[in-house]
Amino acid sequence: MTRDLLERMSQPHASDPPPPWREQRNQWPLRLLGAALVAGGVSQGLVVAPAAWAAWVSLGAGLALILRR
Repeated sequence: MTRDLLERMSQPHASDPPPPWREQRNQWPLRLLGAALVAGGVSQGLVVAPAAWAAWVSLGAGLALILRR
Protein backbone atom coordinates (compact mmCIF):
# COMPACT_ATOMS: atom_id res chain seq x y z
CA MET A 1 0.00 0.00 0.00
CA THR A 2 2.83 2.40 0.84
CA ARG A 3 4.64 1.54 -2.36
CA ASP A 4 1.55 2.29 -4.44
CA LEU A 5 1.11 5.61 -2.67
CA LEU A 6 4.73 6.60 -3.28
CA GLU A 7 4.49 5.63 -6.94
CA ARG A 8 1.35 7.71 -7.39
CA MET A 9 2.92 10.69 -5.61
CA SER A 10 5.98 10.56 -7.87
CA GLN A 11 3.87 10.82 -11.03
CA PRO A 12 3.28 14.41 -12.23
CA HIS A 13 -0.31 15.57 -12.17
CA ALA A 14 -2.00 17.27 -15.08
CA SER A 15 -3.29 20.08 -12.87
CA ASP A 16 0.13 20.99 -11.43
CA PRO A 17 1.43 24.39 -12.53
CA PRO A 18 4.63 24.42 -14.58
CA PRO A 19 7.87 24.99 -12.66
CA PRO A 20 8.86 28.66 -12.37
CA TRP A 21 12.01 28.29 -14.48
CA ARG A 22 9.94 27.24 -17.48
CA GLU A 23 7.84 30.40 -17.37
CA GLN A 24 10.75 32.60 -18.40
CA ARG A 25 10.88 32.37 -22.15
CA ASN A 26 13.26 35.22 -22.89
CA GLN A 27 16.49 34.46 -21.04
CA TRP A 28 19.03 35.78 -23.52
CA PRO A 29 19.50 39.20 -21.81
CA LEU A 30 20.57 37.50 -18.57
CA ARG A 31 22.86 35.12 -20.41
CA LEU A 32 24.38 38.05 -22.28
CA LEU A 33 24.97 39.84 -18.98
CA GLY A 34 26.53 36.66 -17.62
CA ALA A 35 28.86 36.44 -20.61
CA ALA A 36 29.89 40.07 -20.06
CA LEU A 37 30.62 39.34 -16.39
CA VAL A 38 32.70 36.29 -17.30
CA ALA A 39 34.63 38.30 -19.88
CA GLY A 40 35.19 41.09 -17.37
CA GLY A 41 36.42 38.68 -14.73
CA VAL A 42 38.80 36.96 -17.11
CA SER A 43 40.13 40.26 -18.45
CA GLN A 44 41.08 41.34 -14.92
CA GLY A 45 43.36 38.35 -14.61
CA LEU A 46 42.46 35.32 -12.56
CA VAL A 47 45.28 34.98 -10.07
CA VAL A 48 44.99 33.35 -6.69
CA ALA A 49 45.52 36.41 -4.52
CA PRO A 50 43.35 38.34 -2.09
CA ALA A 51 43.50 41.41 -4.32
CA ALA A 52 41.79 39.54 -7.19
CA TRP A 53 38.54 38.91 -5.33
CA ALA A 54 36.53 41.14 -7.69
CA ALA A 55 37.57 39.09 -10.71
CA TRP A 56 36.50 35.87 -9.01
CA VAL A 57 33.17 37.33 -7.91
CA SER A 58 32.53 38.57 -11.44
CA LEU A 59 33.41 35.19 -12.90
CA GLY A 60 31.17 33.37 -10.43
CA ALA A 61 28.23 35.67 -10.97
CA GLY A 62 28.59 35.40 -14.73
CA LEU A 63 28.69 31.61 -14.62
CA ALA A 64 25.68 31.55 -12.32
CA LEU A 65 23.67 33.66 -14.77
CA ILE A 66 24.72 31.57 -17.76
CA LEU A 67 24.24 28.13 -16.22
CA ARG A 68 21.09 28.69 -14.18
CA ARG A 69 17.97 26.89 -15.33
